[in-house]
Amino acid sequence: MNKKILIYGIVGFFALALVSAALVSYYAQREVDMNIQSPLTLYGSQLTSVNLTAGEGYQLYLERGVNKLSHPLKVDAKFILEDGNGNVITDTTGFNLAYTGDTEYYFNSSAGGCNGPTTTGCGPSFSGQTWKEWMLQFPNWLDWALNGAYSKFNSTIITNDGGTSVAINAIAFNTNIPLTLKSGNFDGVVYLSEDSAVVPGNYKLKMQMIPN
Repeated sequence: MNKKILIYGIVGFFALALVSAALVSYYAQREVDMNIQSPLTLYGSQLTSVNLTAGEGYQLYLERGVNKLSHPLKVDAKFILEDGNGNVITDTTGFNLAYTGDTEYYFNSSAGGCNGPTTTGCGPSFSGQTWKEWMLQFPNWLDWALNGAYSKFNSTIITNDGGTSVAINAIAFNTNIPLTLKSGNFDGVVYLSEDSAVVPGNYKLKMQMIPN
């Protein structure tokens, strides 16, 4: 009799265990599939190849993009110079770097103190004018940040109008440069020239926007 009671007790224990295992771990659930995109997008091709001769003038590189947020976005801009093997060059002597964000007046004729397109600098001055042509026509509209002495830069494009439109040693290679990008479209131009004494070879300039 006691054995039967023991057997019934064991069977009852396993039955209880089975019932317990069937209990739900939650009453309801909601799932959200998320595709998170970058708040910043750059326009156009992100790779440019050029053949240059050391000491032969300067190059201008346009950077345009969009801040998708409804408010300004703080970033760090970084200009990285590499050799042909992908190694970062720490001694950048002979490479003259400058940056301006004032091409905004070309792309947006209502920027700053402008009130619609004019022939005096607010937007293109004639139909079909390129941003480079605009910069050469209105160089005094441009404020520049330089990585070295003003004498190293071409004064036809970097005029230092009134002696106040350039900032000496304001930027540097391989260094984070704080920027605040307004909501919507933004643009800027990078100036780069090479002294004639620069060692010939393959180089790469990288321009990165890093979360601040």
